[in-house]
Order: sequence, then C-alpha cells, then structure tokens
Amino acid sequence: MDLKLAEKIRNIPKKIKRNRINLLIVAIWSTMIAALVINEYLAFCYSDPLFLRFIEQGGIPPPFYNWQGATLKLLDILIISVASFISGILIVEVDKVFYGSISALIISSVISSVYIGNFIWNVGGWGQVFHDIVTGWSWTLYWGLLNTFRALFPIVFFFTIVCAFLGAFSKELIYSA
Repeated sequence: MDLKLAEKIRNIPKKIKRNRINLLIVAIWSTMIAALVINEYLAFCYSDPLFLRFIEQGGIPPPFYNWQGATLKLLDILIISVASFISGILIVEVDKVFYGSISALIISSVISSVYIGNFIWNVGGWGQVFHDIVTGWSWTLYWGLLNTFRALFPIVFFFTIVCAFLGAFSKELIYSA
C-alpha cells in the first residue's frame, strides 16, 4: 500500500511535465475570462451615476445592486467563446477539455471575486466600515463573489463549456478525416 502511494507521489512531476501545455492553456484561459469580468465591473462602476455620486461626495457606495450590475457584453462573450474554442482545439483529450473548462471557470471566478472584493474594500470605502471587525473582509469577498457570479452565470458558463467541446470535437473531426 505504501509503495503504491510512494510511486504515485514520485510520478507527480512526470504527469505535470506531460500536462504542462494543458496547464498553461487553462491558466491563460482563466486569466482572460477574469480580466474581462474585472474590466466590465470597473466599467460599470465608473459609468454608474450612483457610484460616482457617492465617490465624489466622500460617501460609501453600495457594494452590490439588486436591480443592476456588471454583465458581460456581446463582444466579451464572443471573445470568451473563441478562446474556449481554441482551448478545446489545443487541449489533447476530451475529458481534459471538460476538466480544463471547469477549472478555468473556477479559477477565473476566484481571481475576479478577490479583485472585486479588494476594489470594494479599498476604492468603495468599505474597509473603513469593517476595519474593526475581524471577519469584515469576508463581506467584501462575498459581495465580490456575488458580482462575479452575476457576470459569469449562466451565459458565460454555458458558452465556455459548449465552445470548448465544439473545439475538441472539431479537432477530432479534422484529424479523423
């Protein structure tokens, strides 16, 4: 039992070396999705009159609007779809395409949530409100997660997974013909 575990541990660097290109593709893919979400959130904040009025008057703007929010535009969804299609072509196996697309969505959600939470804490001024509370930072991360989830779900999730599989299947059709 211990020999199998030791052998599996020794084989981890070999597996990482084999899958290095897939890891790089997923890292670039998730960073691109996160950058688009962050860009749309910042564009929403700096074009929203309520947010700008609070910032100009020295007040604290609301961190999350129930009635409106940053959503990705059609061009952003098209960019994500093309990147997902290309990633599906470049990743070798279909099961890795599925796990890669799920990983890219999770990683981009984490990056976007942390960045937006940091933006709410520092620029939004909620750090002044929560600086005495030990777990106050978790509220801003929660609001960042809500804003990220609004931007990504369900359209971006759907197009990311579907376009990645279309890329993988088109690669299979091209090479099998």
